[in-house]
Amino acid sequence: VAAGVPPEKITVKPNAVPDPGEPAPFGDGFLFAGRLEEEKGIKLLLEAWRLSGLGKATTLTIVGDGAGRSAVEQAARVNPSIHYLGSVPADQVGQLLDDCAVRVVPSLWFEAAPLAVIESYARGRPVISTSVGASASVVSEEVGWVCPTTSAAGLAETIRQAFGDHNSARVRGM
Repeated sequence: VAAGVPPEKITVKPNAVPDPGEPAPFGDGFLFAGRLEEEKGIKLLLEAWRLSGLGKATTLTIVGDGAGRSAVEQAARVNPSIHYLGSVPADQVGQLLDDCAVRVVPSLWFEAAPLAVIESYARGRPVISTSVGASASVVSEEVGWVCPTTSAAGLAETIRQAFGDHNSARVRGM
């Protein structure tokens, strides 16, 4: 009995995401999967990707829909390293997580328990996040990278750091 609480008053809730089993072999590229909205950091990510200069070396796959869709479509037309897939079913997001090396969660608003981070960890993928909200407390050097600022230049540097050390990314994801 926890702290004197009667057992009938305790309910065990399952994890927020189903256990997908053993992680797939480490993939390539970066993934953003979420709502294409300002508060989710999609415009920040697009600018950071441009500033990172990694388009000649790797890819950024973007999945989702929202008010930022036209900006994402335009960026994908201009930059062949950006792959925009639109909205996809949840099982396809899982496959894309298996196929990527790192998930980017550039949220600009407070999120108490970011589902994107939980999904990534369940699949053995490290996360790049901003320092906004709970992401700063659930993403650490053991499981990813936290960008100390919400600037595009800061996020670009964090993305370059993650790309530059594949061995570290594998360790952080497992």
